[in-house]
Amino acid sequence: MPPEFASDATAPAIDQRAGGHSAHLAQFSDADGASRWVKTLPVTDVPRTCAAVMDQLSAVAALDLKPRERARIAEVFRDEVAYLHTELARRYAGRPQPLLPRERDAADQAAKKWLSTMASARP
Repeated sequence: MPPEFASDATAPAIDQRAGGHSAHLAQFSDADGASRWVKTLPVTDVPRTCAAVMDQLSAVAALDLKPRERARIAEVFRDEVAYLHTELARRYAGRPQPLLPRERDAADQAAKKWLSTMASARP
């Protein structure tokens, strides 16, 4: 098991900023594990869910995975990322410019999330 993968027995303390999920350690090492992890996300709490997804996508990007498995993991996250993007976009789309700080934060989070998704899918 790679050192950056946190198993249930060795998982570090939970980081509440990451939606109750451990930050910066991959909670899975394959698409099946990613699918199980995504199902635990608090979808009604968009900021926490977004933080948790971005942390996990960054952690996956650092793992040494085969390109096919990396693509399968990215596919697992596709619907979740699209949902989060839609929810964040409600905060900034169609707003007068320049954006207010809350709206700017939502737009920045949406852009970072898509960049993290693309980075995690790279070979």
